[in-house]
Amino acid sequence: MKKHLIATFIIVLLASSAWSFDGNRKGFVLGGGLGFAPTAKWEIDGASIFSESAPGLGINLLIGYAWNENNMIVYEGNAVGYKPKITNTDLLQGFYGASWYHYFGSNG
Repeated sequence: MKKHLIATFIIVLLASSAWSFDGNRKGFVLGGGLGFAPTAKWEIDGASIFSESAPGLGINLLIGYAWNENNMIVYEGNAVGYKPKITNTDLLQGFYGASWYHYFGSNG
């Protein structure tokens, strides 16, 4: 646990602004995020003994293209990693796949 906290602290210290946003929601898209996930849950259907919630480390990465101010297609990965007490192994669960974002309002 101590190693994860130190690694997270170092990553936060190394983070900086990109200043690449030109005010338009159009063109190539690259983004990501890293943070604390207060609850991540896993369970096996029909076996309540194999069910647990725990905090973990969350990550989000996406790459794609926005063809106008309101629509964007990306390949996205959202995941959380944690160590449940029942299995005593590290678990990673999440979603990886294509996503379509539609923004209803203006970008300003």
